[in-house]
Amino acid sequence: MGRYVVLVGVIGLLGCRGERPREARPPVASATAVTAPAPASAPALASAPASAWAPASTGTIAGGKLDLRAVDFRNVTLPVGPGEGWTIRQGQAVMGGEQGEVTFAEVLFADLDGDGIEEAVVRLIFEGLLGGNNHGDFVNVYGIRGGRLAMLASHTFGNDADTLKSMKIVGRRLVVTGEAHAPDDAVCCPSLHHVSAFELKQGKLVRVARKVSRGAGRGDRTP
Repeated sequence: MGRYVVLVGVIGLLGCRGERPREARPPVASATAVTAPAPASAPALASAPASAWAPASTGTIAGGKLDLRAVDFRNVTLPVGPGEGWTIRQGQAVMGGEQGEVTFAEVLFADLDGDGIEEAVVRLIFEGLLGGNNHGDFVNVYGIRGGRLAMLASHTFGNDADTLKSMKIVGRRLVVTGEAHAPDDAVCCPSLHHVSAFELKQGKLVRVARKVSRGAGRGDRTP
């Protein structure tokens, strides 16, 4: 329940896509690489009610070890906190009476923290959560802890924050491309393109580089 309350705050801060006053943003230089401060960690998903939970399909166990690549992320209960999870069935989250939609989009595998063991980077698209016009993407990092699937970090994209159009792994970094807002852009209509690089550090997806260029869809070289 704690993470559900926090998510209400996160979605409220993201706001609707209609016109509203925007906070002033500093000018953005074209095609400039910058180092951004670490963003605050956001909860990935609200917890589905216990009545909506389904048994987790957490992959196969061979020799006492869980195979992360064997997890069917289209049909699984994804943990989002102690005793909390979100059930995905055929790629759609079981909402359990909550408004909105959450859809599994893709999963990438990489050793992001350099411990020699792969993590899974799962992208989930959300629309209209809690009844608003909010939309965007949750990117959750999962690993194996104590023989079970565990969420290691999460980051939220969308609305008046940077959006996510594509993601890939480069070395030990997650590289995301999408749209970004210029200082005078309406919430609905970002006019810039961003390429951002994230690293997994101390339980967070930390943005370590960000390049912004004029014109959405341009400048997609890795920062």
